[in-house]
Amino acid sequence: FSGRQFSYSTNEEGYYSISLRINGECGWSAENTQSIYFQDTNNGFALSPNPATSTVTVEMEAETPLNNSAVRMSTDTKTASINYTIQLWNSSGLVKQVETDQPSYQLDLTGVPPGFYYVHVIKDGQTYRKQLVVQ
Repeated sequence: FSGRQFSYSTNEEGYYSISLRINGECGWSAENTQSIYFQDTNNGFALSPNPATSTVTVEMEAETPLNNSAVRMSTDTKTASINYTIQLWNSSGLVKQVETDQPSYQLDLTGVPPGFYYVHVIKDGQTYRKQLVVQ
């Protein structure tokens, strides 16, 4: 496949296996399979590491003055703050929920069984979602 370019797009973040075969002058090539992780970089926050074991860092996207509709002025402290609700969901429902005003948060996964989960971040009434694998 040297020198050839291929493109692929997806609406879902996650692991994908892509298999290619080319029909050339000498017939069909051997199958070449690659595993690729697609990550949505425009979804409000990032998770790392993913897959995770004991903790996962939830890192919110940086705010800019033009899109910072979530900033509220605290009347007592006169400082800007953004509040986030971080939720961990599985197929049975809500597993845990935390509130924070920090743009980077270490979510403790102690006691969370291995499996596929969704992390929801709620900011200014908008919910962002990413899949998390716990090992």
